[in-house]
Amino acid sequence: MGTVIGSGIFLVPAEMMQAVGSAKLVYLAWMVGGLLSFAGALTYAELGALKPQAGGEYIYIRDAYGPLPAFLYAWTWFLIAKPASIATLATGFVRVLGDFPALAFFSHNMVTKPFHMTYGQLVTVAAAIFISFINYIGVKRAGEFQLLFTILKVAIILAIIFIAFSYSGATWHNFSTTFSGAKGGLAGFMAALVAALWAYDGWNDLNMVSGEIRNPERSIPIALIAGVATVGVLYMLLNAAVQYVLPASAIATSQRPA
Repeated sequence: MGTVIGSGIFLVPAEMMQAVGSAKLVYLAWMVGGLLSFAGALTYAELGALKPQAGGEYIYIRDAYGPLPAFLYAWTWFLIAKPASIATLATGFVRVLGDFPALAFFSHNMVTKPFHMTYGQLVTVAAAIFISFINYIGVKRAGEFQLLFTILKVAIILAIIFIAFSYSGATWHNFSTTFSGAKGGLAGFMAALVAALWAYDGWNDLNMVSGEIRNPERSIPIALIAGVATVGVLYMLLNAAVQYVLPASAIATSQRPA
């Protein structure tokens, strides 16, 4: 749950509404994305129990297709895929923080020569380095840090859900509103699905540390199946909370609807 829940869930509702234009299609994208992720989790649960070795996907590709595809995958993952993912999440984290008036200075330039750099970009880099450092100093400390922040993230989502559904000015009518400027069609739905899958992304990272999990044959399937299912329920409820308070047009034009 901790590797899945990130800044994505707070950012993608707007992008999904811009893509499809209605609450029903947004929900359909969430459901399809959730089912695809759950199917992936079931597959990885079996693979993790079958081959509980550190490396995850590298091990599966190596044993299925040979050392060359595994070698190319591992370096692509190390040099391109994961750095880009970390950068995206860290940037999203700062975008959300920049919403608070006290942190509005994040968008201001810190230096202008020899290149432009904002305070927000510095915080983004610092966040990525800090999380890397936490993981570097030990599995136990990183696990405790992950557990604490997972609890905090779930608490934040539950708080938003509770506050939204307690809001007296909201109406169920918002679920039937539409956004006229949506991309629409199959292209729009696929764009919304990509956004949903990005929010669900991270469940496959558990298998990377299969070699450091006690009783992996039992623990990995439970963690993946229960974790992805729980995240799916939280995401659905959070999206419902956002749509209960805001009409489709407001969601589409807000950078951070949640």
